[in-house]
Amino acid sequence: TENVAIPAIGGQAFYGLKNLSRVIIPESITRIGYKAFADCTSLKEISINERITEIGTGAFQGCSNLEKVSFYCSDVTNTKLTKEAFADCENLKTIFLGPSYSGNDFSLFDNIKTLQEYQVDEINPLYSSFDGLLCNKPQNTLAACPRGIRNMIIPGTFKSVGEYAFAWLYELESLIVNEGVETICAGAFSYNEKLATVRLPSSVKEIGNSAFLGCSSLVDIELNEGLLSIGEETFSDCPFTEINLPTTLTNIGYWAFGFSGLKTIEIPEGADLGNMAFYGCQNLENAILPGSITTIPMGLFEYCPSLTNVSLSEGLTHISDFAFCSYGEGSLYKITFPSTLESVGESIFGSGVVSNVVFLGRPPAVEESTFGGIAEDCVGYY
Repeated sequence: TENVAIPAIGGQAFYGLKNLSRVIIPESITRIGYKAFADCTSLKEISINERITEIGTGAFQGCSNLEKVSFYCSDVTNTKLTKEAFADCENLKTIFLGPSYSGNDFSLFDNIKTLQEYQVDEINPLYSSFDGLLCNKPQNTLAACPRGIRNMIIPGTFKSVGEYAFAWLYELESLIVNEGVETICAGAFSYNEKLATVRLPSSVKEIGNSAFLGCSSLVDIELNEGLLSIGEETFSDCPFTEINLPTTLTNIGYWAFGFSGLKTIEIPEGADLGNMAFYGCQNLENAILPGSITTIPMGLFEYCPSLTNVSLSEGLTHISDFAFCSYGEGSLYKITFPSTLESVGESIFGSGVVSNVVFLGRPPAVEESTFGGIAEDCVGYY
């Protein structure tokens, strides 16, 4: 009888075979259908060969004793794998990447809450593993982390934490980054909803865009001298009420602390501010800006209804549009501007409740709508 190469495993082909414990998928197979091996509760290991171009939804769903999946393909995203492929695989602990694996999107493994380690073929030119963490070959950049980690200490041997490497970890509660790490890349720890405590060392120079975005339980964070840059949306939607910004800081990006829980903020001398850096900080009461700030960016404290005290220093020359706009819900009743102020943008208070605006020195150039919503007799020049 002539051997016939089988090109695909059909939908539900082996569905519910409780005694199926071992599967060898031949090289001829390019497609694994919908729920092809779902509920095969004795299956412990599966290998995805390099020719497979499609893995159907729920292909291995409910394989409750599946412990290890090996990918010998070059990139799992080329298989059309969905996050539901390994749903309810409650004992899946290991992902193995073969010698030719080169993909960089590991979000497809986000739903594997029991994942404990990545393993990598030793001849893979791009990746390696370190204590179950996935990293680049030189082991100086972390690439991905198993989903089930609760307390994380990042060794100082790594120079950077890669983009989204620790994002969406379901159980992560505390993070300590050891001295030696220099860069926290974009989205590195974003959307870790249980993360409450973060300690970053003085060796960290840059915290990238959205690095801690959406960490809705983050109440305790420590930054250290040496930090130079906080990116865009870095701490947006984080509930911490206080943070000490290092004096070495030179840049705070757009929306960096938007909708955070801050009550007081003091900007260090020499730091540049992005637009709307503190937008929507509902609890922010006090803000102190140094003399090195010559321009207050657009919407810097927009929609901060609890803002009561703002300290501005000599050296300030321009206030951009909507800087203190509170849309009628404000607590900022009085504000004094320094004598160095030369120009003011549109609607800096919006329809706020400010009733006492004091300019020290000659009147600055203003727009027609600069004081919209504020009576003329509430503005004084001295």
